[in-house]
Amino acid sequence: MQNPAVVFDAETGEALLLGAEQRRRAREEDRGEKTAQREARERVARRETLLRLQRQQHAHVQHIVDEEVEAEKQRQVQWQIEATSASAKRFLRHKFDRERAAARDRLNRIRREQEIVLVTKMAELNLIR
Repeated sequence: MQNPAVVFDAETGEALLLGAEQRRRAREEDRGEKTAQREARERVARRETLLRLQRQQHAHVQHIVDEEVEAEKQRQVQWQIEATSASAKRFLRHKFDRERAAARDRLNRIRREQEIVLVTKMAELNLIR
C-alpha cells in the first residue's frame, strides 16, 4: 500500500490525507493548470509577435507616405520655378501625374505584400486556419 500524501486545504488550512487515486487526480489538476497557464502565455506571446509585425508595417507605410508628402512639396517648388509657359505647365502636369501614379502603385503594392505577410504570420502562429 502506498503512503498517503498530506496536503493543506487552501480554504480551511486543514491538513488532508490523500490516497493514491486522490493524489493522481491532484497531480492531473496541477498539470492541467500549468498547461492552461503555459497556453495562455503562448497566446499572449503570439499576439505580441503579431502586434510587433503590424507596428513595423505601419511604420514602413508611414515612412513611404512621409516621403511622398516631401516629394509633393518639391513638385510645388518645381512648378513655381518651371511652369512659365503653357507647354511647360502641360509637361510638368503630365510628369507629376506619372510620379503620383507610381507612388500610389508602390504604396498599394507594399500594402498588399504586407497583408500577405501578416496573414502568413497569423497562420504560422495558429491564429487563423
